[in-house]
Amino acid sequence: MVLQEIEIGKKGQALDFKVKRADFKEWNCLSCPWLYVWDGANFVKETEVIKDVVGKTAEQTSFTNLKPTCLVNRQVKIRIQEEKDEISYLNRIALKVGEQVYFPDNLLEALSEKDDRYHTLKKGDSIELSFTLPANLPKNAPITLETTGYYEPDTKFLAEIYQKYLKTK
Repeated sequence: MVLQEIEIGKKGQALDFKVKRADFKEWNCLSCPWLYVWDGANFVKETEVIKDVVGKTAEQTSFTNLKPTCLVNRQVKIRIQEEKDEISYLNRIALKVGEQVYFPDNLLEALSEKDDRYHTLKKGDSIELSFTLPANLPKNAPITLETTGYYEPDTKFLAEIYQKYLKTK
C-alpha cells in the first residue's frame, strides 16, 4: 500500500488508517526472482535479478556480474527462480563477456529479443539456461548476465493480504 496523503493530529493522539480493498494494488515488497549459478557440483544462490522492477512500465535490463568460478568446462549454467507470490516476466536473457554477447544454448524464442514475448515464472517456477563459451576467451574477462523483464505481485496474494488486514481491524 502506498500512502499518498497523511495528516498527523496532536502529539500523543493515535493514528487511525481507513483502508479500502482498492488500496491493495501496489507492491512494496521489493523482491524479485533469484539467480542461481552452477559451480560444477550445485546451483548456488547468488542474487536477485530484475530487482525492484515492478510492472510492465518499469521494465528494464539488469546487469549481474558473475564470479569467475561460474565458468565450468567452457559453460555457464544458471537458474532463475521465482520464490515469492509474484509473477516474473522475462523478456531477454544474454551473457556478455567483454564486448561479445552470447545467448543460451537452449534459447527459448521468448527470451531472444527485447519485445512483447515473455517467459513467465510464477512462485515455485524456474528456468535453467546454459551458455557455451568459446575456448579462446580473454583471461579474466568479466562475465555479466543481462536480464530484461519485470515482475508483478500475484493478485490472489494481494487479496489475501487485504483479508488479513480486515481481520485485524
